[in-house]
Amino acid sequence: MKNWIITAALMLLLQTYGETQPILTKIAKIAETNQLADNIRIADQRAIKTDIDPLSNATEGEYEVLNNRGEIWLTQNGSNKVYKFDRDGRAKRLDRTYNRGFNFGAINLFYKDTLYSIGGYGFWQTTGSIRYFNPNTGEWDIVRNIKNVPIASGINSICHYDKLHCKLFVIYTPTMPEYEKYDVNTEHEILMQCFDFKEKSWWENAKRINPKIAKKISDLTLIQNYSEQAIISSKINGKVMSVNFNDNKTNEVDYKYHTELKQLFNSRNNYISYTINEKIYINDFNTDTLLSSALNPNQLINYPEPFYINQNDNIQSAKVPWLLISMILNFGLLAYIATLKYLKKKNKLQLEQNLGNESNISISRENKNTKDYLQYLTNIEKDLLKLLVKNNLNNEKTSVSEINKILGTEKKEAKIQNNIRGEAILSINSKFMSFALVKDNLIERQRVEFDKRHIEYFINEKYENRFTLKLFKDDVHI
Repeated sequence: MKNWIITAALMLLLQTYGETQPILTKIAKIAETNQLADNIRIADQRAIKTDIDPLSNATEGEYEVLNNRGEIWLTQNGSNKVYKFDRDGRAKRLDRTYNRGFNFGAINLFYKDTLYSIGGYGFWQTTGSIRYFNPNTGEWDIVRNIKNVPIASGINSICHYDKLHCKLFVIYTPTMPEYEKYDVNTEHEILMQCFDFKEKSWWENAKRINPKIAKKISDLTLIQNYSEQAIISSKINGKVMSVNFNDNKTNEVDYKYHTELKQLFNSRNNYISYTINEKIYINDFNTDTLLSSALNPNQLINYPEPFYINQNDNIQSAKVPWLLISMILNFGLLAYIATLKYLKKKNKLQLEQNLGNESNISISRENKNTKDYLQYLTNIEKDLLKLLVKNNLNNEKTSVSEINKILGTEKKEAKIQNNIRGEAILSINSKFMSFALVKDNLIERQRVEFDKRHIEYFINEKYENRFTLKLFKDDVHI
């Protein structure tokens, strides 16, 4: 009886395996024809099944598809499994390791035909180890004597691999093991690092992300990686930008292109996408069509700020002209004494005028009705805000899955969910700041206390008294 069950399971899995191979075959043909095809994404991860052994203790992580000079390789998130798509149309497992669970969010890439796996989260900490795969032994080894840059894509970092210059650029927030004492008053800065594969080293000092672009990792959303640039959305300045990390140059992207790109992805659920240089292709299986999108020069506007700056921008000087400085200080002191009475009178008059203006502004704010703010929201934004207010009144935080259900993205890929969720919350916050004349977000976010991989959302305590469920009585979307 037991043998019969195992045989039946094998036949079922083999049948499923055979049905899913056309997708991998399609990708393999694309890679053979276009060896520069990169950033390959499969919308329906259920279409890939590699372990046909029913007794296999496989993890549930999604697969990442990598193109190495026309050959398709697969890695599995959260494990050390490595597969290669062979000429017989099968995904053949190459590794011999059983280690898993320590490298969720690891960055996998090829450099000179060698598969690297960098960073990852697991066992209550984020690692900065750089590992490489030896296909001859089926084992992983580690690059030694490298500084620790703890990164995990989608958890505390955003990554871009520039193949042309053989550099991995990482936007990240430094982390510490979760079993160490955590200081809630610590302000976590957002940094930029770069690993040079030719030199096998990180930058000597991390760079700081321009505060006009981001002050924390949640201020940025990665929309699409290309060959030498990435499309990134900034919550701070409300812009979508094309960033060339190697040259540290930034361009503002025309909103029409960003909208078109989102629509191309969001309106489909069964496709593969990939990039060739600075152009993205989407193969829609439901309609059997191949779509493409590329940024034109007239869709880019120069953004005058660099994306990252040096941590220590100290002004260097050979000699300090103390005599000149002393003369300037004395002159300034005399000028200050001579004009002190005049300034006092002028400041007093200005203060009275400012107090009058602030009083008028305060009255204007008080006269505004929070109900009017809801008129500026779309129906789906109202539904989302109502869910947050409802949970907030029950002293509960709102989970990502609840928000995805409201937005209708629960079956979408994780990156699409993140983009749509980020845009919706950014829109609600931006409209509230403009309406209420404040600089604080209405909707805040934090990591789940017992599982730092997950995020939860809540209403800013400063404004929770302004929102009740009665405000939504005319809206029945939830």
